[in-house]
Amino acid sequence: MNETPVAEELTRALDRQLNEEEIRNWARKICTKTPTDQETGEEENTKSKHIKSFRQVFAILVLLEKTDSIGKFLGGGVCDADLPLTKKIPREGGFELRRRKKENNPLECFRKWSLMSKYNFEEWQWAVKAPFFAKGKRNSAKHYRLQEFAVLPFIYDGRREGRPDQMFDGGYGKVFKVDIHPAHHDFNGSDRENGYRKYFAIKRLDTPDRKRFDAEVDILMKFSDDYHAHLISLLATYEQSGYFHLIFHWADADLLRYWMQIDPNPVVNWGTVQWVAKQCQGLTDGLCKIHRYESPMLPRKNSCSQAQGNLDPGYLPSDETLKKRGVSITEEKGKIYGRHGDLKPENVLWFRDGPDDRGILKITDFGLGSFNSKKSRSMEPLKNIARSPSYRAPEYDLEDGKATRACDVWSLGCIFLEFVTWLLGGKQLLEEFGKARLPVDNFPVMLRSDKFFDIETDENGQHKAVVKKSVGESIAKLHGHPRCSAFLHELLDVIESDMLAVDPEFREVGGRILSMDRLDRYQKANA
Repeated sequence: MNETPVAEELTRALDRQLNEEEIRNWARKICTKTPTDQETGEEENTKSKHIKSFRQVFAILVLLEKTDSIGKFLGGGVCDADLPLTKKIPREGGFELRRRKKENNPLECFRKWSLMSKYNFEEWQWAVKAPFFAKGKRNSAKHYRLQEFAVLPFIYDGRREGRPDQMFDGGYGKVFKVDIHPAHHDFNGSDRENGYRKYFAIKRLDTPDRKRFDAEVDILMKFSDDYHAHLISLLATYEQSGYFHLIFHWADADLLRYWMQIDPNPVVNWGTVQWVAKQCQGLTDGLCKIHRYESPMLPRKNSCSQAQGNLDPGYLPSDETLKKRGVSITEEKGKIYGRHGDLKPENVLWFRDGPDDRGILKITDFGLGSFNSKKSRSMEPLKNIARSPSYRAPEYDLEDGKATRACDVWSLGCIFLEFVTWLLGGKQLLEEFGKARLPVDNFPVMLRSDKFFDIETDENGQHKAVVKKSVGESIAKLHGHPRCSAFLHELLDVIESDMLAVDPEFREVGGRILSMDRLDRYQKANA
């Protein structure tokens, strides 16, 4: 809205009351933005103030066909910064509209209005006050506190469609698809790699518990603003009607749906193999960023992918060990250690638009994750910690198991093994692999489970974990597949020996996940 159409509307409604110069002055006053001392009350943790103008008030009056009332709003200073006005119920009945912080002061601009006109103004004010969601700076996401009746700027809301592909369960919440009006967000401005994205995912947390919300957001904000190409980026958050909501870019599918529905019969050619390699490498590096997160104020010189050899029970090698291996280590200040806690194909999202024609995969859903200092990084007991049954690490079924980053490595190894299975045999071979892992478990209860390990009892009566026989047999079959290249042979070796090691001390990720340089050498050798 600018001065020209405002002046035209004023001329139409008030041409007999105002001359041309007065109309221009009113139009200028309606459209001019000037700061006020009144805080917005919407955006949390900010000192931003309202911008005083009368554009929203003018729009409401036009919608109500009461443009000729604008003079009283201008004279009384009832501007956009005062919206939304609040209802005040007088003793004699009906209701009045008042400023929120001055509810005892009647507003002269409504003195001769009918009850229905005031009711309509109160209704329309929510439409013109639809929020603008702005993207925060690096490692931050803006939070908006919206009033109960605030109208959200959603052109499309998947909850109204009732389609299963538009709304589904996420970790501790419901996720639904929306199209936010482009004039009410700036989320595409910094999406350098993937260009414009129309749709967004809104995750509404199941519980109004502020602590749980803060915990999940604290983790997500560490990787916001495209911190890593293979980690989901939190765009903004808001609370309304007692519930917390998180805003992300909408993914086209999760990895399981991609395998089963989007591309159930992949063509095994060099391009597909190269894409799988890039995604495995990217997901590995993304997980390493979670496992060894450093403050963005410090130079991130070290790379998890440089670490090799056996690992301590906390999964990450000591700084001294890494230095001996030639890995550059930043100072301890600003360094924390995290784990995802619930890696599975459903928590790896596929975005069709990306740097590769086949799309890009991103890790999501940090709801079960945690970040700790070096001192506490490996001491969390596994009792009462939720996890995905199929992809859980053996430690979850052992009495003295601890929640460490090594649990994530096991889960990622399971995903990578299924990735290779899909690559060489598509949906059919992937389903066969799942069925092959379904024999009856002997511990802790008699349940059919498609997890990747069994628990056995040794000669001393102690429980120990072993990789399921069917998993080893499946790996052997993949090695024997006629399309299993030298690269895939080595990738399977990495999965079997480094990632699916039942002892977490010998489990690692990164060191032998193949670089693209080595992949290029395989291509030249097979050319």
